[in-house]
Amino acid sequence: MPAAKYNGERASFAEWCATPLGRYVLDWEHGQFDNAVEDVFGFRALQVGMPEQDFLRHNRIPYRFTLALEAGAAVAADPLQLPVASQSLDLVALPHALF
Repeated sequence: MPAAKYNGERASFAEWCATPLGRYVLDWEHGQFDNAVEDVFGFRALQVGMPEQDFLRHNRIPYRFTLALEAGAAVAADPLQLPVASQSLDLVALPHALF
């Protein structure tokens, strides 16, 4: 049985994020990411998924980009495949991902 592929559809999650509770959670999450990434240095940073949110906004790495199937991502690709060369990134942010 082949592995399931991420389909990029997140309409219900995006709608929930627009609710007062969703906005509260996103604001809290942004604060956590801001604290976690602000002192990470390097040359390339990647945010996987949620291109409509900038979880790397407080990071000083010069080249930051998003990878997702949703509109607005700098790299349109399946996050489950992660088409990035080994050891080519200094920081990877995975909002709402469990590994």
